[in-house]
Amino acid sequence: MKINLVNPPSPFLLDERVFPPLGILQVAAVLEEAGHTVQVTDVSGHADYLGEMAKSADKGWDVYGITATTPQFPAAVGLLDAIRTHDPGKRVVLGGPHATVQPPW
Repeated sequence: MKINLVNPPSPFLLDERVFPPLGILQVAAVLEEAGHTVQVTDVSGHADYLGEMAKSADKGWDVYGITATTPQFPAAVGLLDAIRTHDPGKRVVLGGPHATVQPPW
């Protein structure tokens, strides 16, 4: 399976590129060990993060995973919209602290 894990921007930080996305990198490592093809798309620090997501979505992934803290959640929704526009019908999973603390049920 081809899986794209996405780290959204963190505009609330003074420097978005200071903290590597360790959570999704750990998930990527486990998925690769299980035999999946994984790409981590880190759009933090990109002024046009939706355009960066569109470029990545055009590669035809089977599944997308987006991590998000609560302040990143609006950007994560924008990334979801970009994925739906450029690669419709694909499964998108939201994970990370926001999804853990604020589940939709």
